[in-house]
Amino acid sequence: MEKRKKIGRRVAVIIIVLLFIVGLAAVYIRVNPVWHAAELKIEQVEKKYQLAEVVPEGMTLETRFTPPEGYDRVEAEDGSFAEYLREYPLLPDGTRLPVFDGSAIDSPYCAAVFDISVGDEG
Repeated sequence: MEKRKKIGRRVAVIIIVLLFIVGLAAVYIRVNPVWHAAELKIEQVEKKYQLAEVVPEGMTLETRFTPPEGYDRVEAEDGSFAEYLREYPLLPDGTRLPVFDGSAIDSPYCAAVFDISVGDEG
């Protein structure tokens, strides 16, 4: 019985030491990342479309896109997801699609790009 207790204690100590080492490694990796945050490059691209309902100066979905002639926009409730999306900021009209690594993709058929930041966490 005494032998089992010693083995159990050794296993517990080994597990605790391993967890401590893993925790230190996680903190080190978090504090010293290997990657570098990509810089967002906002570049213009030639558009291949012309829509009457697009207002290039609009900087939100609600101001960039107007309802087609003969239609009205439905009111969004205060605090609703519809209101949130309508008021979310957009990048300037004609912006190339930015990619996570700092490059940009030509997408001349894109009508709008959300200005979403993922921060510098990669």
